[in-house]
Amino acid sequence: MVRKSPTLFFLLGVSLLLSACLPEGMKLPQNELLAFLEPKSGLIAYIGVDGNVYTMDQGGGNQTQITTDAQAGSNGYRIYRVPTWSPDGNALAFSMIEADANQNLTRNSLFTVKKDGSELTEAYNAGDGVIYYYWAPDSERIGVLAQTPRTLALRLVPVTGGEFQTLDTGAPLYWTWSPDGDSVLIHADGERGRLSLLQIGETISERSLGIVPAEFKAPAFAPSGEQVLVARKNTDNKSLVLANVDGSEARTIVDYTSDIAFGWSPNGARIAYIESQELLGPLTVVDPAGVQAPIKLEEQVYAFFWSPDSKSLAYFALGDLELENGQTSPVSRLKVLDVGSGRAREISIVFPTNAFFDLIPYFDQYHQSLTIWSPDSQNLVVSTFYTDDATGIFVFNASGNLEPRYLADGEVAFWSWK
Repeated sequence: MVRKSPTLFFLLGVSLLLSACLPEGMKLPQNELLAFLEPKSGLIAYIGVDGNVYTMDQGGGNQTQITTDAQAGSNGYRIYRVPTWSPDGNALAFSMIEADANQNLTRNSLFTVKKDGSELTEAYNAGDGVIYYYWAPDSERIGVLAQTPRTLALRLVPVTGGEFQTLDTGAPLYWTWSPDGDSVLIHADGERGRLSLLQIGETISERSLGIVPAEFKAPAFAPSGEQVLVARKNTDNKSLVLANVDGSEARTIVDYTSDIAFGWSPNGARIAYIESQELLGPLTVVDPAGVQAPIKLEEQVYAFFWSPDSKSLAYFALGDLELENGQTSPVSRLKVLDVGSGRAREISIVFPTNAFFDLIPYFDQYHQSLTIWSPDSQNLVVSTFYTDDATGIFVFNASGNLEPRYLADGEVAFWSWK
């Protein structure tokens, strides 16, 4: 065991203290000792530029290569996508797509693996397309959205592989797990479709919420499991409503006319939503109990992620960067909202990777299964271009007072829940 000098710990403490006291907009450079000495929180899973799956800690250490056989060339390709952590932080799921030299799909599978790289398992390979996957709260099962010849199918897959169970079909199809993992709330078949609660057992029982869905994507269970958030179609408008699990006592949170995406804070005390055409518009945070005043940010926001402690909301907003020639260029700004004070601070200008942007049209579904926050709510991991053609994995301190830390070249990254 290596003993660390008390002097180094003192310097680390001074560095963290200074970063907390800096005026807004001023940033301290990263200290190499900080990456080595700071307490580590969870692990980061990412897709490297070679197309393989890796894990590492927030200092760039403790790296494990999960896959070694990604390839792309004239003989075909094998690519890995979207590493997704189990709720207990002990395992990963990721998909693999394989095609021959003529670009014909030959294999599309879901793999699971322990965080140390052991027990790599092909959990699902039914000959159809793996679109999306979302761990059950017990970390023993995974909901898999699969493309079948005629429609989409939601399938329940054991983490160790074996026989799967088809829960529902429809297109499009979005869902949210109940906190106890015994049921899922689905929104299927779009605006003309249905909102239903599926009770999982040897057979699947379906109960309609009795609410006509409006234009939206993913529903959301309250962290307590006692209520749900859905969007309802009215005669002349639409409403984001909070209802009991059976659809009764639906109460309007906000009326809207275009489109909406929303998400609960982990403690259930706040709801965040973006309301705008094509989900680019103001961000609002409300207290469903009506005690705290709403917070509305008049920015062009396109995605948000709640911190695990529910005190902060990280979000990405489009803005303009003024160039030396007086012209402007569109950029993405990573910001963090302090929910208690209602103040937002800019963390950095970022240029998210294509692999990250691929998820953004469905971020209200993905943010239920993925996070960019560290488990201790202190840092964020973002995959961004850092030159015209190079992409990297960077850690950003949520205070905004430290320069970002480069970890590795990569395409997309997500933090473990624990």
